[in-house]
Amino acid sequence: MILSTVARLLSPTLNESAAPHLGYCLVQTFDKISPKVDQDLVLACVTKLYKSKMPSIVQGLVLVCARLIHLNPNALVSFLLDMTVERRPGLKVLMDKWLIHQPLIRGKYTKNATVSALARLFTLKDKRLEALLVIGFNPSRSNLSPEVPAPLKILSTLIRCLDNEAAPRKVKVGQVQGRNEEFSTVVDAGGWRAY
Repeated sequence: MILSTVARLLSPTLNESAAPHLGYCLVQTFDKISPKVDQDLVLACVTKLYKSKMPSIVQGLVLVCARLIHLNPNALVSFLLDMTVERRPGLKVLMDKWLIHQPLIRGKYTKNATVSALARLFTLKDKRLEALLVIGFNPSRSNLSPEVPAPLKILSTLIRCLDNEAAPRKVKVGQVQGRNEEFSTVVDAGGWRAY
């Protein structure tokens, strides 16, 4: 019954806003039926990913694929290369969406799972993955650049994620770095007071 409900939610004709947490539901479903993962659900997941435009839906569906990569990367790569979504290899559809949306992914668990899955794909050294071309996207320009080999795009995305993590964090009001004292700021009707 759960699988038929998830399959109905994965229908490409269903509006995206009807299932905002579809990816996280799929993660739980695959966790319960593991190690036997239904290939029809994976195909429906990649098809829904291809049609999706909302970053939250894309993030959830990418998380499903990242979890599957952690379970068995070779089997998933083979399956996605054998299937097509509107005359495109399933792996190309996944990688195009994933690599463009990776900087937009929010949440510590989701970010860690997707980045580590990308690193796992990069270290896989699969010749079919190395021959795959994905959309090259320069965030400083509004147009798409020519396609580039998938490992290069994966590596540049991983470096970009690392740069984002290494960037200094904003200091919240009331926190002073480099001092041993602890300050807290309270706002009252008269203005700011530090204690």
